[in-house]
Amino acid sequence: VLREFARYAQSSLGLARLVAAVDAPNDKSNAMMRRGGYCEIGRGNGPVHELIYYECILKNMDGLRA
Repeated sequence: VLREFARYAQSSLGLARLVAAVDAPNDKSNAMMRRGGYCEIGRGNGPVHELIYYECILKNMDGLRA
């Protein structure tokens, strides 16, 4: 799903990158971000837990398959 969303963001919206923030203790969401082609770019304080920030550079999506 993340890869399809990224392709849509690039082709239809003309975006160059996507970013996301995930609670650090949320192991399933963090694994999904990594599987979806996102890379960790930093960490910061969230309202309850530490946040992990992810980025996906959309030019890298060309070679990925759904």
